[in-house]
Amino acid sequence: MTNEWGLLAGWVHYLAFDLIVGCFAAARLDVAGVTRIVQVPVLILVFMLGPIGYLLTILIVYGLSGSAWLEKQATAERTIL
Repeated sequence: MTNEWGLLAGWVHYLAFDLIVGCFAAARLDVAGVTRIVQVPVLILVFMLGPIGYLLTILIVYGLSGSAWLEKQATAERTIL
């Protein structure tokens, strides 16, 4: 009986964690302007391999914001020159 309750607790924790992290990842990707076609594989990774999918989300979001930051810097330099 103890193993069944432990198994239930493990699955509930696993599913709840993936649901919360998946919602957070989808929201961050939406704000970054990532389309749903790109979000689907990322969210599958979040569900199947939690931390790896979340890491991919972070890399995508910061990669997009980093490129936007570089564009702003280049524009600022052109206006100064």
